[in-house]
Amino acid sequence: MRSRCNVGRLLDGGMIEAGDERRAQGRGAVERSYRLPPDRPTVTPEASAAMTTAEHRNGFAAAMADLIA
Repeated sequence: MRSRCNVGRLLDGGMIEAGDERRAQGRGAVERSYRLPPDRPTVTPEASAAMTTAEHRNGFAAAMADLIA
């Protein structure tokens, strides 16, 4: 399943963390929720407003490269 692979990468990379887990009624499936960790790296609105377009692109590319690695 492709979505599990992507979620697994986000979990392994520390970008998200597991939240609640419960059985779905009548289906036997397990529903999981995820959340952003409180200590994740962030960019403040002020810092974002001060960034150039090239800096935004570089930051995005670096974040995607980290997820892919």
